Amino acid sequence: QDARPYGGRWRQAVRTILRTLRSMQKPLTPLNITKAPYTYQAASKEPKDTLGHGIGRPHRYTGMIRGAFMPSDDAFQLPYHVPGNAMAVVELR
Repeated sequence: QDARPYGGRWRQAVRTILRTLRSMQKPLTPLNITKAPYTYQAASKEPKDTLGHGIGRPHRYTGMIRGAFMPSDDAFQLPYHVPGNAMAVVELR
């Protein structure tokens, strides 16, 4: 088997992906937004085009990975995209 594609840069990339996914599992509220690793807010007349407080709606820990936008590019009404989380589980196994 050719192990060349799985060198140091590949391992570092996987570590970065896993660290990002773990950070996006943590619950965020307006009270701890300063701990958010990623935020997004745009001036918009359509609430579906941006995230409240830059993080979306408050939510609790579920173990799922929090997201911001659906594949349609609309902001989530709820912070979790169940099909995306199911795909992440399958791919990470």
